[in-house]
Amino acid sequence: MPISQNAEKPAKPVRIAPWRGPLHFGLLVISATISLALQFSYVLLVAGVFIWMCWQVYLITGSMARVGLFQWRMIPELLKFAFMVVTWVFMLRPLRPRPEHAKVAIQITAATQPQLFELIHMLCWHLRAQAPTQVWLDTTISVRTTMFGGLLGILTGQTMLHLGLPVVSVITARELSGLLAHELSHNAGGLSTIFVHAVRETNAWFFRAMMERDAWELRLREAPKKESEWRKQGRRVVRGWMWAAKIPFMLFAFASRAASAITLWVISRSAERCGANVIGKDMYDRMQRKLALLGTAWKAAEQEIQRGVIQHRLPENLSLLMARHVATAAKVQASARAEAGEIRPEPAAAGKLPKGAALVEYLSHLQPQ
Repeated sequence: MPISQNAEKPAKPVRIAPWRGPLHFGLLVISATISLALQFSYVLLVAGVFIWMCWQVYLITGSMARVGLFQWRMIPELLKFAFMVVTWVFMLRPLRPRPEHAKVAIQITAATQPQLFELIHMLCWHLRAQAPTQVWLDTTISVRTTMFGGLLGILTGQTMLHLGLPVVSVITARELSGLLAHELSHNAGGLSTIFVHAVRETNAWFFRAMMERDAWELRLREAPKKESEWRKQGRRVVRGWMWAAKIPFMLFAFASRAASAITLWVISRSAERCGANVIGKDMYDRMQRKLALLGTAWKAAEQEIQRGVIQHRLPENLSLLMARHVATAAKVQASARAEAGEIRPEPAAAGKLPKGAALVEYLSHLQPQ
């Protein structure tokens, strides 16, 4: 992380987190309560279906004991029971543990990255927030905080910070401080921190459980080269059956999102103001525009790396590779906007310094080399 040695850090905490009043706390409590209640309600729904199936087994076995082991009139009941069992198994899918995915991540410590940890602890001190328990460097295109231990970590309040290597590769040290302030501000609410993470983690869990697929589910979408018509129709029926069984869960997920929409917007807006208070609104907006192009740039970089692996060569500098692809994506976007006549002049920089300007003045604003 490039730094400049010509500035001194403030000796007392600077209020960089925006003020949060009782209305903010009330929204958090209501949204967290509704989201957790919806999650628990779906668990009760699945349990209720299971109890109903057990009751059906009792009735069917009782009928068999009275009228005989097998009767033709029992076939509809057995088919209905089999249909409900399969549907219940598909309904259970969102509650199962997450499937394991191959991912690359490494835990970093204060011994390996002292400057980064100094920056994190400095921001947490000014935010009056608890520092993350662990910091991980991965290959995602985001910087995010999650609860240590998933949803159960809400009770402990311990967090984990995930830094995406592509993000770190294309932003400056000062922009990184603003991005860290954005994420760490979620822990700066005292008692409301628990509800902030409850709302974020619950809605993230609903979306992830709704969209994730196991390997065998993905294989249902792949049509073999030689496939009979009955097998093709069977794949379609199974896929449609799975989606139909997931409709109740999707309704719960949409309800949770609707109940938390305003709260999530307030949380995001508060975090953006915190980041802008550290590096300034102009620099923060430029950083957000750069990160918006990161998805396209990362896909292009992945293709280039894959071609390099085939040719037995790898890029010597990932930062330069990502910066080049981000610049290319920015030029393409600017050209498209120019052709559409949507180019607007950049606003003039304000003369007033942000509240936390002195905190990160020692950090370089130059692009990493």
